[in-house]
Amino acid sequence: MQTDFIAQHGDLLNHYQEKTKHPDLHFKDIWITTAHITHKKSYLLEISYE
Repeated sequence: MQTDFIAQHGDLLNHYQEKTKHPDLHFKDIWITTAHITHKKSYLLEISYE
């Protein structure tokens, strides 16, 4: 991820990181997929839990 995306959305990323630290969550895997759609000047961030 580019630095400017992290700077703009750091709170959201921190929120999801905190969710993965709780011992009561019984997820086997956590997947984070990112994409940068340059012609739309947008990022796609998908977080999936299994």
